Amino acid sequence: MILRTIGSGSSGNCYLLIDAENNVLILDAGMPVDRVKVALDFNIRAIKGVFVSHEHADHAQYLKDFRLLGCEIFTPYI
Repeated sequence: MILRTIGSGSSGNCYLLIDAENNVLILDAGMPVDRVKVALDFNIRAIKGVFVSHEHADHAQYLKDFRLLGCEIFTPYI
């Protein structure tokens, strides 16, 4: 597995956990979807889910956009 950091800190948190078959689990949705698309070479079908650790904006601000992409969402607060 590979862990790729898209953003980390108060301006936004987002990490990609990528397995050997290039399936992706997104950890936190605090960075714009466009930045994630670029990091994935626009292969959004690889996204198997988005896990948001908590509802602060730097972790969940773009959750709605990932939901609009059709991503399955996992949160401890919904």
